[in-house]
Amino acid sequence: SPPPSPPPLYPPACPPGGFFNGSNDVFFDFQGATLPYSNLGGLGDFSTMNQTFVMTTPFFIKGGDDKYPPQGIYYKDVGRQRIEDELGMATLIPFDLYVVNLTEYVPNNWFRSGRSASASPNVTGDLGLINLADNQFCAFKYSFVSQADGEPYVINQPFSFFLFDFDTGVDEGLLTEYTEVCGLDPANPYDLSETLYAPFVQSSIEAIELADAADGTKCFRFFATQAGSGSNNPEFASDVFLPLFDMTPFTIINVLPILLKLNFVAGLKLGTSCRYAFSWQSLASLTPLSPVS
Repeated sequence: SPPPSPPPLYPPACPPGGFFNGSNDVFFDFQGATLPYSNLGGLGDFSTMNQTFVMTTPFFIKGGDDKYPPQGIYYKDVGRQRIEDELGMATLIPFDLYVVNLTEYVPNNWFRSGRSASASPNVTGDLGLINLADNQFCAFKYSFVSQADGEPYVINQPFSFFLFDFDTGVDEGLLTEYTEVCGLDPANPYDLSETLYAPFVQSSIEAIELADAADGTKCFRFFATQAGSGSNNPEFASDVFLPLFDMTPFTIINVLPILLKLNFVAGLKLGTSCRYAFSWQSLASLTPLSPVS
């Protein structure tokens, strides 16, 4: 028999209670997303800055970015939230993502920010990517956006983000990647590879707990301790999101020890509740990002 049809993309009529109160699931898909606008740090050009999109998209019309031209990356259709109402009817609600820098953004190559690159010519990877130059620090704001009205989109269940390639420079101690994140789940704020793939993989990432955010969520700093180069950057989700023993030995040995899973609380908008700071610099010059509410 043919496979069942997927849930509809837009909500059915509200159930008798007037609201959805069933189970939920969240899906992120950077491969399926489009990037109609990319101008992170104001470094884009005409080929990446679709002004028609800015003028016709509710998020920008309502002042979602107070700079003009807007200085961020807009991922359209990056996610779906599956909602099942009290009558058992499932719905997929699409949402977008806008990433903007809060401090000066200095990349090696701004054009590489957006999606991961591939070693194959004319092939784009399917992981989100922000390119940052050596010895630089930058804080970013991630905002989920409702497609319907451009307002902040609230994901009403816990969800997770994976970050890859936490390593140091080949010259030990000179350059170290690190990130600071707030909005994490107090019960289980993060997972390292030694938890996700125990007992076969040992993580090389160190974690330091910072002061809690004003809303009670957790804030952590994560930093690399293992040297690496560009060859350990995953290109595709299919390289890493599969059973452990279906992965290549290279992925198990070189990619898994330097991945990080961040677990966020339900109800987070990520535009008002979380900041994300990332750096690739000397450990001696680390300055913490203050937790924000």
